[in-house]
Amino acid sequence: MKIRQLLAMTAATAAMASASAFEWTPAVQQPNPNLDVTEAYQLETLRFLAESGLEATDVMPRWIDEDGNEIIGSYSSYSDPSWGEYQYEFTLADFKSNGEYTLTFPEGMLKNAAGESSAPKEFYFTVDVDQLAGAMFDDFKVLSISPDLSVPQALWSNQIISINTNHNDAIGYTVLSVFDKDAEEGNNGIVQSNNMTTHRALGDASPISWEIVGSYKFLEGHHYSAEIIFYNGTNDRDADGNPTPIVAKATYEFTGKVEGFVYSDIKLLEITPVPGSLTISEPSEAVFTFTFSGPVTVYKALTPLGQYGNVVYPQTCLSSNEEKTVWTLDLSDNDYVRTVDAELAIAIYARDMDGNQLKGDFGEEGESCFTAAWNCDLGAKGIVIVSPEKGASIDRLSEIVVKSENGEPMTWSWVGEAYVQNLLGENIGMLEPSEEENDGTASVFHFTQWKKGDDSEATPIDLVAEGSYTIYFSAGCFVFGDQFTAVNSRSLYSGFSITGALDDTPDDPVVDPAEQETFNYTAVDPENGSIVDALETLKLTFPEEVSFDGCEVKVYDADQNIVATAVADYDWDLFMFDVVYIKFAEPVVQPGAYEVVIPARTLCNDEYSMSDGKAGVCNPEIRLNYTVGSDPNAVDAVAAADGCDVYDIHGRLVLRGASADALHALPKGIYVVDGKKVVIK
Repeated sequence: MKIRQLLAMTAATAAMASASAFEWTPAVQQPNPNLDVTEAYQLETLRFLAESGLEATDVMPRWIDEDGNEIIGSYSSYSDPSWGEYQYEFTLADFKSNGEYTLTFPEGMLKNAAGESSAPKEFYFTVDVDQLAGAMFDDFKVLSISPDLSVPQALWSNQIISINTNHNDAIGYTVLSVFDKDAEEGNNGIVQSNNMTTHRALGDASPISWEIVGSYKFLEGHHYSAEIIFYNGTNDRDADGNPTPIVAKATYEFTGKVEGFVYSDIKLLEITPVPGSLTISEPSEAVFTFTFSGPVTVYKALTPLGQYGNVVYPQTCLSSNEEKTVWTLDLSDNDYVRTVDAELAIAIYARDMDGNQLKGDFGEEGESCFTAAWNCDLGAKGIVIVSPEKGASIDRLSEIVVKSENGEPMTWSWVGEAYVQNLLGENIGMLEPSEEENDGTASVFHFTQWKKGDDSEATPIDLVAEGSYTIYFSAGCFVFGDQFTAVNSRSLYSGFSITGALDDTPDDPVVDPAEQETFNYTAVDPENGSIVDALETLKLTFPEEVSFDGCEVKVYDADQNIVATAVADYDWDLFMFDVVYIKFAEPVVQPGAYEVVIPARTLCNDEYSMSDGKAGVCNPEIRLNYTVGSDPNAVDAVAAADGCDVYDIHGRLVLRGASADALHALPKGIYVVDGKKVVIK
C-alpha cells in the first residue's frame, strides 16, 4: 500500500493548502472508485458528473502509481458544463504495469459561480489486466522519418509520411497525432492520421508509409508535439476494437515556420494566352501557362462559375517546370471545357515553398487566388426567359417561363442553380421547376421560399416586395441532346422590377414581406456601430426562440468587397434558443470599417418554421456596422479636401460640401465620406 502511505503523509499539508477551497462530490464517476480493474478498456475513459453550476478549468486529473510518480501519457479532455459532465481519455499504454493507482482531482480543477476553486479529491484503483504490458521491444528505434519531425515544419499539403524502424516487420497499424501546445485548450489537435498494414511477412523491412490527406499550416512561434504509436502487425484487437498490443511509441517536438497569413513576395508575372485575348474554339486551345517570379506550389485550380457551380480541376491537369516557376493547366482533354460558351473563368491558388499564400487579385488571407477569363465558344447553348421579359415591370413574380434560344428540346439537369437575386447580388429565393408544365422546349419555374430542411418541400410563394431583381440560371441548368451528345446551357441573367400592388385572394393569400419580415433582434453584442479589436462572434438576442437553417452571413469592407463569412449558431452551453451567435469563419482583424449583413428570411420564429412560411414572422435584412481598430488620422485623410458630402450608414445625406472641421464636429458614429466609411469618436 505504498501510495496510500505516501498520500497519508501529505494529507495534513494538503488540507491546510485547501482550507479556502470549496468541497464537492462527483455525482457519477466511471470507472467506479476503489474498483479492481480486470478489463483493459475500463481505464481508457474517465467520466464523471460534477454538481450543477460548476465549470471545468485547465487543471487536469492525474494518475499516480505506487511509488508516487505521476503517469505522463497522452490524453484528451471533453466537457459539457451545461450538464456538469467531464470526460478525460487516457491510452491504455500510459499504465506500464499492473498494480495500485490513485486518481487525483487536483485543487482548482473546478470553479463555482463565485469563482472559488474546488478542493482536491482522491480515489484508488487496482489494475490487474493480463495484456497490460510495456513496449514489445526494448531496443526499438526509429531509424528515419520523413518529414523530419525534429526540425521546424511549415505546411503539409497531402503530406506523405515515411518511417523506417529496426522492427518494421512487427508493425501493422501506425497512428500519428500532432498537437499545438500554444493553442487554446480543446482546440489544439492539428493532425490525427493513421496507416494500416496487416500481416507483414517476417523480415519485411519496407518503410511504413501513408498520405495525410488535407492541408495543415504550422504557425511561427507555436510549439508542436507529435506522437507516433506503433501497433503489432498481427492486427489483434481489444474489446473496444482498438489495435493491440503496442510495439512502441515515438515522440517529437518541433516549432512552426509559417507566419500567420503573411503573403509571399512572389508575384504572378504572366499568363499565356493573355486573358480575353482570343476566343477558345477548340479544346486543344484550352492550355494555360502561369509564370511566377519564384518557385511556388499551385495547389488548386478551379472555375468559379462553371457547369455545376465550382469545378475543381484535379492535380493531373497541373504540371510545372523543374524550377516550379512556370505552371501549366492543361484542360485540352477535359470534358468540362467542351460545354463552355461565352466565358471560361479560371482561378489559380498558389503558395511559396515556405507555405505562404501568394497575394492574388481575388479573395483574402488563406485562400487568395489569381482569377482570369477568356472568351470561349466550345458548344454551350443559350436559353432565354419568355416571361417576365427582360426589363419588365410586373405586379408580382409567380412563375418564370424559360425556353431554348433556338427552340430545341432541353431537359432540366437537376444539378444547376436557379435563383432570384436582389440589387446586391444576394440570393433571396429559389426557382423550382414544374415538371407538369414542361413541354420539352419550354420550362416553367415557380418562385419559392427557402427550404427549411433537407426533407421538407419548398413552398411556392409570390414575390411581391417592390424593387429591382435579377433572375439567375447557372451554366449547366439544362441539357441539350442525349447522354452521348449532351451539351449544357449557358448561364443567364435577366433583370425585372416589381411595382404593383398586392391583390390577395381568399383562396390563395399572399404574405406581404413588409408584414412578415418583422422578427428582429432586441439586443446585439457588440453594439451596432461599436469600435472593436476584432470581429469574431456577434451575439443577437431575440424576443422569442429562433429557428434557422443555413443562415449564411457576409461581411463587407468599405469598398463593398466580401472579406469574411459567418454562420448562425445557438448558445449550446446554456440552451438559450432566443440567443443567436454569428460565428466568423476567420476573425476580421484588419483595421477598417465593416458591415455585417444577415440575409432576410433566414432567422424566424417557430410558427414561421413549422408552417413553411405560411404564418409566423421572419427577419428583415439585418445590417450591422463595426470598426475594427481605430486610425486617428482616418477622418483627416478622407476629408483632406474641403467640400465632401457626408452620408449616414443608411445612405441619408447629413452634410453637403462639408469641411474637415464640420466633419469632426459631427456626433460620434460611422459615416460615409467620399465613398469611404469613417468613424467619428
